[in-house]
Amino acid sequence: MLFKLFAQCPSTCAKRIMNTATQQAQAYNYKVVRQFTIATLIWGLIGMSMGAFIAAQLVWPELNFNLPWTSFGRIRPIHTNLVIFAFGGCALISTSFYIVQRSCYARLPSDTAASLFFLGLASDAHCHSDQLCARLHHH
Repeated sequence: MLFKLFAQCPSTCAKRIMNTATQQAQAYNYKVVRQFTIATLIWGLIGMSMGAFIAAQLVWPELNFNLPWTSFGRIRPIHTNLVIFAFGGCALISTSFYIVQRSCYARLPSDTAASLFFLGLASDAHCHSDQLCARLHHH
């Protein structure tokens, strides 16, 4: 049926869909998308900096500072968890929230639920990074 609709009036239907998209673009919830994007950049910067540091430790072992909690084996799990879960998770959710709204021409059902989801994920990622850091100091 949709194919018949486009076959009958290709230019008119395309204009109607584009008009719908531009009219509703102001109603989308970009706040939570922006929050997750900023979190992605922050977690990416922290995680990739840790990765660059531990890569430098492989070249210059003196960067270990003769401290057991700064060794490659202790910092690598922090780097991988930050990059995979914090950076990757925030990037995935940010793009998902953006794409779902744009492709469905619909706003997210609840701004409050989206904000709570962001706060819950942000606090969860923060708690996990604190647990990893605490585990470094106890070994």
